[in-house]
Amino acid sequence: MDTKITATTVAETDTHTEGVNARLADLRAMRDVIPYFEIPTDGATARVATAASVPQEFVELTTSMLGNGDIVLQRKPDLAELRDRIVFADTYGPLADEFDLMAQALRHSMVAARSKAGSVALDVYAAAKREAKSARSGVLFARVADLSRALGIRRRNAKAKLAAAKHEAEVEKARAEGIAHAAPVSPQK
Repeated sequence: MDTKITATTVAETDTHTEGVNARLADLRAMRDVIPYFEIPTDGATARVATAASVPQEFVELTTSMLGNGDIVLQRKPDLAELRDRIVFADTYGPLADEFDLMAQALRHSMVAARSKAGSVALDVYAAAKREAKSARSGVLFARVADLSRALGIRRRNAKAKLAAAKHEAEVEKARAEGIAHAAPVSPQK
């Protein structure tokens, strides 16, 4: 099929490429401003899940014990940092939820854009098929064949018609030879 790439198509692609690169840069810059931001490695989420599921009250009680000197550890943790991490975990949830929603909406938007383009393409295909039948145009007929191939339609109707004609010929041959045509029997279970 003759595919033309116009200057407009290239310019639109470049505009979208520039836009997505700018959005990626914005997102990557957020990594630097979100405290305690970590990119997980293989298995990292599973390794931290157990300690992360400890109840908030338990964490607060143990932090209080450390702060009061009720217990002494060999390596005393920074209590201000621990409290800051707790506040971080509590407050950044809505941002993570918004990122999830944005990702879902972006994926939907991509599918919707493809759907719009595909819908227009299918309308053009249907109109071209109608026009090719009525005009008997060889060029348009060839284009419709190219479109059918690109869509994955491979002369199914022609094959079905050929199979039906072959079956009818076999039936007629059997009748001519005096053999009664029996309906196919489905296997019994």
